[in-house]
Formats: sequence, structure tokens, C-alpha cells
Amino acid sequence: MRIGDAAPPEAVAPLLRDYLTAHLRDVGLLLGVTLPVEDILGEDLAHLDQFAGPRGCLLIARRGDEPLGCVGLRPIGDGAQAVGEIKRLYVTPAARGLGVGRGLMGAVMARALYADLGFRIIPPYGPSPVPADLAHHWICMALDL
Repeated sequence: MRIGDAAPPEAVAPLLRDYLTAHLRDVGLLLGVTLPVEDILGEDLAHLDQFAGPRGCLLIARRGDEPLGCVGLRPIGDGAQAVGEIKRLYVTPAARGLGVGRGLMGAVMARALYADLGFRIIPPYGPSPVPADLAHHWICMALDL
């Protein structure tokens, strides 16, 4: 399993559709209403910028090309009052029990901690001993001194 940025962000669309279908079905049953999955999915996809860095992120877990789950971190506020909201944590039914959710939460928390400490994500730099086909596993970060 690998966890990384959802690139492009729209790559999470199938996972969000599954999440919303299940979640809104359950909420609809509870409230006795039918909720518009496609309308809400459209709203979610139109506002993926809410997860933009450096303090936010939108992550996807994959096994090979198969998406296993996703999670977003939406920053709220600035300075000492800044907090983050975990949004749309979802693991496909087939991947449940495999540690995908724990992995996604660990990755989003690590990103939030680094951002809180002042690190920012930067493009890969200099020559790297990492083979090109494995480069997507690495994130380069910088801290202004």
C-alpha cells in the first residue's frame, strides 16, 4: 500500500462517490429522506481546493493502481487559533481491516505536524538515488531558517 497526494485531486472522485452513497443512504434512512448523492458529490469536487497546502492535504491510499481509501485535512483559522478538520475519511469495503484507515490518519497527522512546525512541500531537488518509479513514495519538504 502507498499513501500520497491525490493527484490530480479529482482522482478521489470514485472514492467520494462510494463514501457519499453509503453515508447519505444511512443518514437518509435515519431521517426518512432521500439525499442527492450526485449533487453533493459535485459540490465536494468543486471545492477540493479547501484541502490545499501547505496546511491542508488530500490523500489517497492505493495498492498498485487500485484506490483503497482517502482522507482530507481542511485547515481552519490562522495563527494560534488554527485547527484542522479531518474530512471524508473513507476506506473501501474490500480494504477494511487491512490498516488503510490507520495509515491514512497517520499520514494526515504527520503532514499537519510538519506544516505546524513551518515545513512546506517543495518539488524534488537535486540528483536522487531514488529510482524514478519509486519517487512517488517520497515527499520533499523545506524549512526556512
